[in-house]
Amino acid sequence: MLLLAGGFGLLALPALTVALGRRLPASEWARLCQLALACGATVAEAALVLYALPTVLRAGGVPALAAMCQRAVGGFLPGGSPAGWAAATAAASVAALGAYGGARARRDCRAVRAEPWLGEHQLFEDYDLVVLPTERVIAVSVAGQPDQILISHGLVEALAPAELDMVVRHEAAHLERGHQRWLRLAAALDHGFAFFWPLRRSTAVLRAALEHVADDGAAGDAPEKRRLLRSALLGVTAMSVGHDLAAFSAADTVVARLDALERARPHPSAALRSLLYLPGAAIASTVLVAVAAWGGEARMLIAMAGRCPL
Repeated sequence: MLLLAGGFGLLALPALTVALGRRLPASEWARLCQLALACGATVAEAALVLYALPTVLRAGGVPALAAMCQRAVGGFLPGGSPAGWAAATAAASVAALGAYGGARARRDCRAVRAEPWLGEHQLFEDYDLVVLPTERVIAVSVAGQPDQILISHGLVEALAPAELDMVVRHEAAHLERGHQRWLRLAAALDHGFAFFWPLRRSTAVLRAALEHVADDGAAGDAPEKRRLLRSALLGVTAMSVGHDLAAFSAADTVVARLDALERARPHPSAALRSLLYLPGAAIASTVLVAVAAWGGEARMLIAMAGRCPL
């Protein structure tokens, strides 16, 4: 039960602590969100598999090994075989739907790549900058070979050159920091753990944090650059794009980013950091205690598995 509760607690942590997280530097807050979501998903899935294992092994005709698994896992959830099959179904669904969500995010990324014949291609630092022939306002970064930054003719017409440069640098910051893989993780978790409603809030918090990181990567601490980036954000209409892509003015992040760009980057106190890190440390400690308590029986299971009649 501790493993399962700890896993879902980590998945909900970004949503529960977002008010404090916004007072951290964006890069630090994004790393905390990434760590909580990745570890939470791993622990929750492992807990479901462990609980389902005795039931699945018993049904597979290896009762001795199933009995040892039952002893190692312990009765941390009631319900017997029905609960074991429910856990097996949940574990398989999370894995299958998560894989589907990740694959769909990759497919969406490939779908928006600009072919060499489409638009005007030029080199911006190490990236393929493509100006698309459309009046829609578009600014999207697409990881791949090569990495691309897609902007539209409509965006070029809407912004001053200095503002446009900040938008392009924002998209370059997404690519430089590898944000696409974390967006794929968020998409996979949204599908795999769709039944756990706080998770969608946590992945939205992660996406917003990545936008703040890209803003800081483009503008840094320079007040003039931050003003230009804020002006560019105000000057374009929020775009309707999928969550699986890093887009400059996604509607659900605009207001918070405008507020952040108006102020200097935060420099939190040690007390604030302690307050923010405490819930995560408590949940992680709970998980470690559960793993340690289970470890002795698990070692015996591994040692005896070779002697079980199969």
